[in-house]
Amino acid sequence: MERKQYSLVKKEKVPIRIFVKPEWISLNNEERRIFNKELMESHGTHILLQDVRKRENDVYFSFHTTFDVKPKKGEFLSNILVYEDGSYSQSGSFDDLKLSDPAGREIPIGQTGSGPGSDFSFGIQTSDADRIKDGFVVEYLGFIRYEYVRK
Repeated sequence: MERKQYSLVKKEKVPIRIFVKPEWISLNNEERRIFNKELMESHGTHILLQDVRKRENDVYFSFHTTFDVKPKKGEFLSNILVYEDGSYSQSGSFDDLKLSDPAGREIPIGQTGSGPGSDFSFGIQTSDADRIKDGFVVEYLGFIRYEYVRK
């Protein structure tokens, strides 16, 4: 990301779609289930379900990203905006996430988070937990595809 010996080109936003299986959802009080389970790979980026936590007011899902970085050139997805001067910032927004049940009905999102790196997370209020018991679809619109090449 610091571009020390690389040219980095921002390409386009790349939406991802993931199904969270019911057996991964923790609805027991104050339980945290650690998975680090890879759910998909796209553009040299691996998306993992890191953990699921049942907290006091919500069920919280955290996703982690890893990258296949090749030394000469490649591509990756990131929710970090990289500017021409080499600086960068998180680009995540509440509107980047859309959740729906298997029938396509929208599920409200309680809160969202991003970072460190290109990780992202969200909570679903306990009052909506019955809507995720059969699993649900995560559409994440916050990733940007970057291409890089060694100078």
